[in-house]
Amino acid sequence: MSEPITPIRKHGNEPIIGPCGGSVTTLIEFWQWSASNILDNTLRGVFAEFLVACSLGVHHKHRVEWEPFDLLSNEGVRIEVKSAAYVQAWEQNKFSTISFDISPTSSWNKQTKRYSETKQRRSDLYIFCLLGSPESWDVNPLNLNHWTFFTLETTQLDAKLPTQKRISLSRLDSLGAKKCNYSQLADAVLPASVKQD
Repeated sequence: MSEPITPIRKHGNEPIIGPCGGSVTTLIEFWQWSASNILDNTLRGVFAEFLVACSLGVHHKHRVEWEPFDLLSNEGVRIEVKSAAYVQAWEQNKFSTISFDISPTSSWNKQTKRYSETKQRRSDLYIFCLLGSPESWDVNPLNLNHWTFFTLETTQLDAKLPTQKRISLSRLDSLGAKKCNYSQLADAVLPASVKQD
């Protein structure tokens, strides 16, 4: 059995080596090919994680796909990041109805090599990232003014909606989620970090 491989941060100019030993293309061309459509649902979720990581100053760490939460702040807050958008990558006749996934999940246990039997939420804080507005089809994921963020402590979800799988914007509001823009996001996480002490 092999040990987990520690990823090395890539720069994009790394060559993809062909059968004869020469460069066929570069890693950045793969990134451009696979990751240019940030409006795509799956990629938008990863991009939202990256934006939150940047706001908290933890974007220099590697993203780990199978951790039981998405990000760990410098203060030790375990964060789950969810995203939604009014405008999708496909053709639409109307703006999307906004809801976020809040399903309790099983987690992978590295020691036992099995998923946990109990499903639960394993973060301290949820950050819900909303792209766009219900008044405009103009949306640019690379423009931080097009994003709105909502923070809510996981204890609130567990107390009020212990088994619920999705949550609407109006329900987030009724639970007291804090709405903020990108420049306010790091400060919005601080109250959760105080509770970790």
